[in-house]
Amino acid sequence: MVSLIRDIVLAIAVTAGLIALMSAVSSPPAAAQDAPSTDRAATFRSLRQACGDDVRALCPGIAPGGGRIKKCLQEKSDQVSDTCKRAVAARP
Repeated sequence: MVSLIRDIVLAIAVTAGLIALMSAVSSPPAAAQDAPSTDRAATFRSLRQACGDDVRALCPGIAPGGGRIKKCLQEKSDQVSDTCKRAVAARP
């Protein structure tokens, strides 16, 4: 049970971190801001899949919120996987 709770908390932390990472990379163009939420959800799922391992490996124990995961990944940008970097660069 504790393991399940820990996994859920970790998933929430990864999700929050990726949202922060997406926001940090660049502001979306005005057209992307009007995109349906399903497009944003698909982009987010793609980023979570590409960057989740990086967040877990490089930022263990970092609580989501306040830009902490974003800061962690920025500080360790030289260690972020190419897969994650490509996913962030390719996002609309």
